[in-house]
Amino acid sequence: MFCSLSGEPAKDPVITKSGYIFERRLIEKYIESKGSCPVTQESLEKEDLVSIKVPKVSNPIDPKLTSIPQFVEILQTEWDSLVVECFELKKSLQKNREELAKTLYEYDAACRVIARLITERDEAREALSKYQIPEKPIQMKNKKKSTQQEIQKTIEKQMEIELQKNEQSKQIPKERIENIVTLSKRLSTERKKMRSNLRKKRIELPKIQQFKQKYINKNVLGEGEHCIKSLDTIENIPNIVISCGKEGETTVSDYSSSRILVKTKKKSENACLLVHPTNSLFLLGTNQGELEFYNYKIDKSVKQPTVCVPNFTMPISNPSPIMGMSLHPDKKTLLTYSKNNMFQLSDLETQKNFSNHTFNNYDQITSSCIHPDGILFLFGTHNGKIHLWDVRSEQIALTLSNNKETKVDQIISSNYGIHLGSVTSDSLVNIWDLREQRVLKIFGNVENNKSKTSIDFDQTGSHLCIGSLDQIQIIESKNWEIVKELNCVDKSSSIQDISWGNNDGITIGTSNGVIEHFSLS
Repeated sequence: MFCSLSGEPAKDPVITKSGYIFERRLIEKYIESKGSCPVTQESLEKEDLVSIKVPKVSNPIDPKLTSIPQFVEILQTEWDSLVVECFELKKSLQKNREELAKTLYEYDAACRVIARLITERDEAREALSKYQIPEKPIQMKNKKKSTQQEIQKTIEKQMEIELQKNEQSKQIPKERIENIVTLSKRLSTERKKMRSNLRKKRIELPKIQQFKQKYINKNVLGEGEHCIKSLDTIENIPNIVISCGKEGETTVSDYSSSRILVKTKKKSENACLLVHPTNSLFLLGTNQGELEFYNYKIDKSVKQPTVCVPNFTMPISNPSPIMGMSLHPDKKTLLTYSKNNMFQLSDLETQKNFSNHTFNNYDQITSSCIHPDGILFLFGTHNGKIHLWDVRSEQIALTLSNNKETKVDQIISSNYGIHLGSVTSDSLVNIWDLREQRVLKIFGNVENNKSKTSIDFDQTGSHLCIGSLDQIQIIESKNWEIVKELNCVDKSSSIQDISWGNNDGITIGTSNGVIEHFSLS
């Protein structure tokens, strides 16, 4: 029996006086609303319905479900629809997150603007309340004139400031960007070809286990205890190290004979050091916002140190204390960043600055390095972030964060450009994988958060050395496990900087002005 309204088998069939069969619940609702038969349109009431007694019959099975393959096909179709729906939901969630982040950023900016306007309004009200009206009209005119003059001077000063800002922000010339991109492609191709050669230069684990203290050189910065701020070794010249102290004294010494070969005459307090890998040149960045170029000559036969003076001094476009420097893979472009949160690009051949950029006001630059490909500039900030700045777009392409607002004191990249090491102010070393954009391993002890920590990769990128307090740890980059620990001879000082040069060994500089070299005996 089929319902005349729905056309489906009736579960509780009733028959009307006109002889038509309906489902009880459907016909009762129709009678309540219309009061007539839906087929004949005759007057009809609920009392006119007569129940039909029939045995209960179960609904027939869908023919599609009688076969296992067809049943599996239906399940597969439902699963595919669920997967598509899940993907669409995730996509919508990501879009909503991006919109929320943008909205929160705009809200934060609006709050800052409102707070600044409220402060200016309150200051204006306070100044207006203290203002006194002059008694004589002549004085009033003079006052108006002087006020107009002050306003004109203020406008001129603001225009000068805006002009200075526009001059400070200089984009990288298109020719240089094209040269950097071409060099990056060539370096990437060459590095893949040289990978086998670098593996041959790799120091095997048995040799690493034989590392020990080989040379020690005291008073490398002169008589007395001078804290070594930074040091670096020189490519293709063994046993030579250039070190710079906190008071700006810089020396070129031979740690194998404990002799100072060259020293600077001029001292620049809190200067930062950069050693050119091929030319006989090192640079000092000073508190006055100047770059000092020093050309030196290695002569181990001299009895007294040769006094070296700057061959050239180059001021940066916006004078401010220089906090750090990095050399581009082309070996002629220099990246510097200053205390005023600006970074500059300079040409070492022409000794001129060709590009300036202002970093955002929320993140203060505390460290920097350049990716081996030369396209990405990496900046560590005071709140634990690492920004990857792309030369091509001249914008931040990626930001890494370990969710800890601790200052990034040092960044260094392996020669392969895959792994990145960073040191935070709490003496923790984070190993990053740039492909996965995550931290692979963390080294260090939170209890030693007051000690200076320095890191460096070897030439092949297969090992990383960490210097902290009076201990050196050598870590293998394959599994990121500690394979060797070395202790300094001078227990009264702490390691300030560490360098692993030419795969011949590890050189450290301490807070007492001592240089120690560790290598195969």
